Amino acid sequence: MFKNLYKKCLDLAGHKSSKYYLAIVSFVESSFFPIPPDVMVIPMVLSKKTDFKKIFLITTIFSVLGGMLGYVIGAFFFEFGTHIMNFYGYEDKLYSIKESLIRNDGFYAWLGILF
Repeated sequence: MFKNLYKKCLDLAGHKSSKYYLAIVSFVESSFFPIPPDVMVIPMVLSKKTDFKKIFLITTIFSVLGGMLGYVIGAFFFEFGTHIMNFYGYEDKLYSIKESLIRNDGFYAWLGILF
């Protein structure tokens, strides 16, 4: 599956509208897409050496905007997850996780939540 996505990104790098596709890939990669925009940036810069600043600017701006969307998605699902925890009666466990994050063992609690 990833091999097909990788090949598709390389094909889009050679397209005449590649800058628009680069903006889309940079945006969605910051939120949920597994293939980084570097797959498109490197061939584009090698083929269009005079436009490298424009290519990097497009990638940076749309990656930041996609990161903002990713933050909003995470904030929404955190609230959604909190409501689910309250529905099933796990408020005390959620409170103990928050307390663990505040105390000295917060790193281990964060690591547990992450994995």
